[in-house]
Amino acid sequence: MKISSLQKPSSNKLHYSILITLGLLTTSFTNSQTQKVLTENVVKNPSEAIFVYQDIENFVDAQQAIASGKDTSEALKSRYLDKASPGLKMFISKYDLTIERLRRAIKNYSDDYSNVAEKLTALKNHEASYKEYYAKIKNVVPNAVFPPTYFVIAGHRGIGSGSTEGPLISIEKKTIKSIKEMQGTLVHEMIHMQQLAATGEAYFAIFSGKERTLLATSIREGGATYMAELIAGGSKHKNLARDYYLANENKFWEKFSKSIMAVTDYPGFLKLSRYAEKFIQKTD
Repeated sequence: MKISSLQKPSSNKLHYSILITLGLLTTSFTNSQTQKVLTENVVKNPSEAIFVYQDIENFVDAQQAIASGKDTSEALKSRYLDKASPGLKMFISKYDLTIERLRRAIKNYSDDYSNVAEKLTALKNHEASYKEYYAKIKNVVPNAVFPPTYFVIAGHRGIGSGSTEGPLISIEKKTIKSIKEMQGTLVHEMIHMQQLAATGEAYFAIFSGKERTLLATSIREGGATYMAELIAGGSKHKNLARDYYLANENKFWEKFSKSIMAVTDYPGFLKLSRYAEKFIQKTD
């Protein structure tokens, strides 16, 4: 079938296709594949899932040192960045987290950094709830594995990301309320871990070269987004984006079907937050 002749699937058929694709991936991996690129530090029982607070605790320590008169750059370096967990080390490399970026963020967004200690307490208080939703992943993906989930301070960037060490979640832009309600984000990123475990090094082909197609990107992100909605109700901005997409489905399908096998760097109509913002403006 020519790409240009693709017919738009019904919503039910599209959802079913996503589930089948993800299901085939996540039920076929072996332990050796899991360890090929994903950290070996995984558990199969979601009740034993590890949540790493070390980096937030170190950042709070740095804040206390700064408040007592220590040099800001030195405190951030010696007490936060130099003591990085494996997850924070991955974040530093992946997102260019520097002392200067942290200094600038703390200066420009002081309110968001004034209660990091309280946010840390909220994270710990809600850990049991997070594990409940990881258990729901296990109900859908029986062979699921759970690497550590890392909470980090990111230079005032709201980032949830997968990595070979485990999910990386920045917390300074979150409120106490959103920390309570971020199960959708955690499930989304942990589903990416299942994709990585299932496909090994092939997972990274999606990010570079000729295999970085719109279809590959859509399966990767669409699968994680759909499973997060199925298991945890999704997240606010992605649910708003979904509503915008559905309201403009024909327009987006026309663009999608014409470029489905094109190599892409996230075309505009796949950027969820942009369309969520437009939808919010329309509904305010």
